[in-house]
Amino acid sequence: MFPFIINYFTIGSGIVRSVLEVVEQPFESAEDIVNAIHHILKKYNIDTKKLTSIGADNVNTNYGRYHSIFSIMKNEIFNLFKGNSSSIT
Repeated sequence: MFPFIINYFTIGSGIVRSVLEVVEQPFESAEDIVNAIHHILKKYNIDTKKLTSIGADNVNTNYGRYHSIFSIMKNEIFNLFKGNSSSIT
């Protein structure tokens, strides 16, 4: 199961953290997870070009140098930064 959590900033509330959705993902390849990310973001009308970072644990599927979730998304979003698991708790 994957929780999709979004952090954003507003003038009135400061940093806001929200759980968008928790989805069951039977396939855990980088491509399948990126597709799930795109599906969730599209469902909530969030433009991927406005993402600044993604956070996850440090397994190779998420942050490996070659063919990871981060490397695939970095090809789509030039200014994307790596978060870490402590930044999403």
